[in-house]
Amino acid sequence: MYFRIKKHKSKEGEVREYLCVVEGHRENGKVRQKMLANLGRLDQLRSSGNLERLAEKLNQLVGKRMLVDWAKDIKSEWLSLTRSVLIAKIF
Repeated sequence: MYFRIKKHKSKEGEVREYLCVVEGHRENGKVRQKMLANLGRLDQLRSSGNLERLAEKLNQLVGKRMLVDWAKDIKSEWLSLTRSVLIAKIF
């Protein structure tokens, strides 16, 4: 399972970023991703505090503190490094 930030262009031309949970699998010898959940717009998750709460809950489940720091440090500039998606392996 992975977190993935996906860019989407709205009708007004505004680029929006969405945080998704995806799972990798092979299909006909090629790696594909299946979206398991769309967690919402990244800007809204940040402003509401839900991104940090999600990271804190994941920390409780897996017993690690690094996810909270990761949630605070997500930057859309990272997307340019990976051609429109940021994938962070969580399991």
